[in-house]
Amino acid sequence: MKIPRPTALRANATIIMAVVDSVAGGEGDNYRLSIYISKADPFKGMDSFAGAGQHLTVSPDYLLDDSGAVEKIDERNRKLISLKSAQPGDVFGGTISMNANGAWVLVEVFDR
Repeated sequence: MKIPRPTALRANATIIMAVVDSVAGGEGDNYRLSIYISKADPFKGMDSFAGAGQHLTVSPDYLLDDSGAVEKIDERNRKLISLKSAQPGDVFGGTISMNANGAWVLVEVFDR
């Protein structure tokens, strides 16, 4: 199911359980994760543009330091980085959001 891109972005976040389809590594800590969403719930009254049964490609939404580098000591970032080594079939829980460019980002990983 393809969800149309919204014409105006509203605050959105979805809590998901997902299965890894594939991981495409980039330079450094960058990667793209293709996932199948097995469960999806809107986050605390926010809009949700994602739903169970969808296949999406997400990228990590890291916290950056003042120079624009990934803050490696941050626990949230460390969990996001850990998914770069995920294998097809791995299951994880997390939070995703659609950013202002219409791309899906993985904001948090809380169950792996």
